[in-house]
Parts: sequence; C-alpha cells; structure tokens
Amino acid sequence: MRNSTISAVMLAALVSCGGPQGAGASEDALGGSSNDSFVQAEPARTGGNGPFGIERGQDVGSLQATAESQPGWYRVTSIPRPHPDFDELQIMAAPGVGVCRIAAVSPVIQEDRYGSAIRDRVDRVAAQLSDRYGPGDKTDFCDSDASTCRDGFWSMHVNGGARTYRYSWQASQSRPLPSGLASIDLFVGATDTYAPYAVLRYTFDNVQHCERALNRQAGQAL
Repeated sequence: MRNSTISAVMLAALVSCGGPQGAGASEDALGGSSNDSFVQAEPARTGGNGPFGIERGQDVGSLQATAESQPGWYRVTSIPRPHPDFDELQIMAAPGVGVCRIAAVSPVIQEDRYGSAIRDRVDRVAAQLSDRYGPGDKTDFCDSDASTCRDGFWSMHVNGGARTYRYSWQASQSRPLPSGLASIDLFVGATDTYAPYAVLRYTFDNVQHCERALNRQAGQAL
C-alpha cells in the first residue's frame, strides 16, 4: 500500500483539471472501444470495456473502494482489470452520476535522478495507449535555464514543477475517444528529488455533472 504522503500528492495533482504539464493484458487494462454515452449511473457491472475495467457513470457501490479524505474520491482496493505498471487506482464519482474520472499511479522509482527509468515506463504505456486511441500529443519541457535543465537534475525538476513530461489525448469532433472519454493524460510526478512515478488520468465527459453534484452535496452542510 502506498503511504499517505504520496497519496496526498497524487490527489492534489488529480483533482485539478490541469495537472503537471506492449500488448495483451496490458493494453486491455487501458480501455475498450465502445462508445457508451449514458449520464446517469447504470446497474453494477464487472470488468467492462472502460479503463481498468471501470465504466463511465458506473456506481461506486459496484466496486470494491474506500472513500478518501477528498470528497468524491475513492481508492479502488480490487481493480477489475489491473495493469502491471500501476499499483494504485483512484476514482472520482458523485451520487446520481457515478464514475467521472479514473487516476492510476505507478510505483515510485527510487534514485532515478536522470529520469531514464520513469521515461521508459511512461513511453511504454504511451505506446499502448496509442495503439488503442491513436497517437497522443507529447510534451517534454523544462521551464528553467539550460544549465540546470541538464539530465542530472531531471527528476529534481519534476519534483520542483519546472519539468513536464506528458502525453495527452483530447476528444474532438474529428477524433472522438471511446467509452465516453473526454481526455487522457499520462505524466510524470515525483515525491522528492530523485523519486519519480507515473500518473495516468482518464476524464469522462460527465465530469461537469460530477462536479456540480459534489458541490450541491457540500452545500447541504450550510
């Protein structure tokens, strides 16, 4: 189980809409090719075509999940369709809407100061995603001067927010995504100077319904 410090860092990145700038079972875990378009939660189902076997609008009660401290977020304790590169899965969901966001996190790679191991992992997952969803947009950027952006400081700059390593897929009329997906983001985070990890975030097209429902729920306390 990942420690609470890493989980808190992950949630802070995932709750915002922005975030940091193979084959067989591995690809199957990343999502199917259906074009579901429901808004309300459907009856419980197991191992669907969505990412990690979780569907857009799926009721939280159909999953083995525990509530996190951040309202609307749940840790999935038994992943319907696991992927070997990710050991933690969280979902965002709201009453009457169901699941609207999925976020997976890889194990931390210790002492990867040059970022070579985490880039290999992210590039491998990006290739699997591209097989399913088409090519993504890649961002590899360091917002600092050339002397400090050299490879020896790679993971340190991820931790400091200056380095972005990211692939993204955005649904559009010309290139819709399946399973009711609005966007997919795969990026590198870091818990400290030399300990990077990968985050894979799926956002469904019902996320605004989710946010409104959670806001209404929070307002009931007033």
